[in-house]
Amino acid sequence: MRSNDSDNLNELSRSNSPYLLQHANNPVAWRMWSEQTLGEAKSRDIPLFISIGYSTCHWCHVMARESFENEDVARLLNKGFMPVKIDREERPDLDAFYMDAALRIHGSGGWPLTIFATPEGRPFFTATYLPRKGGPGRAGLLDLLPEISRLWKEERPRVLASAESVIEALKGNTDESSSRSGEFPRTRLSGLFERLSETFDPEWGGFGGAPKFPQAHLLNFMLEHARDIHGGEQYIAMVEKSLEMMRAGGIYDHIGFGFHRYSTDRQWRIPHFEKMLYDQGQLILLFINARSLTGKTEYAKTAREIIEFCCRELASPEGGFYSALDAESEGEEGKYYLWSRKEFIEILVEMVGEDEASATADRFGLREEGNWSDPVSGKSMESNILHCSPGSSDSEVSSDWDDLRRALLSRRNERRSPSTDDKILADWNALMLKALARAARVLEDSSLLRKALETEEFLRTRLRANDGRVFHSYRAGTASVGGHLDDYAFLISAYLELYHSSFDAQFLEQALSLSGIVDEDFLDSERGDYFLASREKREVPFRSKHLYDGAIPSGTSVMMDNLLLLFRITSDSGFRDRAEALLKAWADETDRAPIASTSFVAAGHYLLLGQEGSGEREIVVVGDGKESEKMLREINGRFMPGAVVLKKDAANEKLLSQCAPFTREYHANEDTGSAAYVCSGFICRKPVSRVEELRRELDELPR
Repeated sequence: MRSNDSDNLNELSRSNSPYLLQHANNPVAWRMWSEQTLGEAKSRDIPLFISIGYSTCHWCHVMARESFENEDVARLLNKGFMPVKIDREERPDLDAFYMDAALRIHGSGGWPLTIFATPEGRPFFTATYLPRKGGPGRAGLLDLLPEISRLWKEERPRVLASAESVIEALKGNTDESSSRSGEFPRTRLSGLFERLSETFDPEWGGFGGAPKFPQAHLLNFMLEHARDIHGGEQYIAMVEKSLEMMRAGGIYDHIGFGFHRYSTDRQWRIPHFEKMLYDQGQLILLFINARSLTGKTEYAKTAREIIEFCCRELASPEGGFYSALDAESEGEEGKYYLWSRKEFIEILVEMVGEDEASATADRFGLREEGNWSDPVSGKSMESNILHCSPGSSDSEVSSDWDDLRRALLSRRNERRSPSTDDKILADWNALMLKALARAARVLEDSSLLRKALETEEFLRTRLRANDGRVFHSYRAGTASVGGHLDDYAFLISAYLELYHSSFDAQFLEQALSLSGIVDEDFLDSERGDYFLASREKREVPFRSKHLYDGAIPSGTSVMMDNLLLLFRITSDSGFRDRAEALLKAWADETDRAPIASTSFVAAGHYLLLGQEGSGEREIVVVGDGKESEKMLREINGRFMPGAVVLKKDAANEKLLSQCAPFTREYHANEDTGSAAYVCSGFICRKPVSRVEELRRELDELPR
């Protein structure tokens, strides 16, 4: 631990965050965010310098090397500011607040996120990456820090007025407003599809140009709702085009599996190399849904490959999944994943001969001179990123590809691998749990269900307090940071999915219990929506609310989905009432920014379908016999997004009747020992007792 004087000690070595620990030996006197830190800044009458990032962020590493390891920068920071480091993944509430402020001040944001704020945490100046020394059109820290310090000392009223204006603007997003209409027309869904089609890339798939992110939540939305609008098949084709191009591109790791975070080019060929758990979980779900809808085995294969990557490289021995793999190794982004054509062929030649090894290199686009250029400098690189022709399967690349791939992976494992961010986050693990549960059901794979159950047990025993509340983060045997809305919303969603795959009613009970805590800790009872931070987060300068999706769907949107499902399971109208209040609170925003609020539009559409009685489907299978198992396989073989499926048998009859009281009146047929009750649009059909009858009933359902 270094410092410039005895009062300026870097305290990050006491943190449990991998990102903060990366900065523990900086000469900057970093503090962790706390009431004590804010109080000390106030007593010293100095502003906060807040730096927000995450452990696998390439430009965070660059700024650290350039500036935070520099004694001149450290001297200025330690003298005139209270330097505060925040891990955005550990404190998404603070990150969301300061990112909102950055968007208000500059109209853009990103990481590293740099904030100058009052001792109370109110921001008055924001930036992203800042170099140590300035240049044309860009300020450097060595110039900016003295100027901000001067403004704080000499123009304090101006600085405080700026901070107050930012807070007032942010309050406008969450305060009750009489100007809100609360109207959510059914055309909102078709309008969103039109907007998405306008941004769709018909040549390479995905949305927009470079940089291009997978945006799995947008593609999943299109899969789930395309059949709700006229001409929906074209949107399913857009999704399939995107999946094909992403799977063929360099954004996919053809050797070790899993997706990199995003592509720096439109063609999906040159990735930003970090791998995030939240991407893997969402993409597993996307490929599984595509398999369920189309029946195409290649989608199931890709989903299994992503799962294999997660279990091999992100699974913790304790249970649960780590957060991410870094983009860098040996100080160079992507080095671990790059190949020379010569090395690639040398590994394969002993297995398949010179000609086939060379042909395989050709099929993956490998060149002697390299096949990519650095996206920042434009410099041609003498290495290769694997990508293949869209639509070509691995067997078309080479009939021996699986053996060749394992040989390449074995050689790659001899290299210095990227570092792992080994914190385990509740919300990201819940995404993975949901994906595993869905994959287990659709693929009828008991091993995947076991992995899902193991993950659930870890989350329940390591990231839950005695009162049932959720911790956000776990690392090195310690759970920390009280849960945020996303943690609860994603866990509830995962429990509902896990119930549908296991039919163990304890998971319904868990979902109901967590929903009660959400209402107690996060609900704004006057407006009817939810805060991101709980009532216990007293050191947060402002309790933000969030509608818009980011890298993952917003907790608000997921919570609305949960409320609708819980209403249909329990028949408790309180859940429906809260969903309707939530829709009213945010309906206007979905018109202003439909793509950003895609997940909320989807949830709102489900609510409208329920109100109209035109789209809800509830199916209860009763009995323990073989016929009931056949019925469940028939149901699981269909793509029915939003459907509620319950199973009543001797093992869970009592607990199920407590969670879903209406099932008490449902009984098995005496002859077959089974029955299926199918309800849709406020109407329950006559129960059927054989799978053939159920098949006909399902075929007649709308959508």
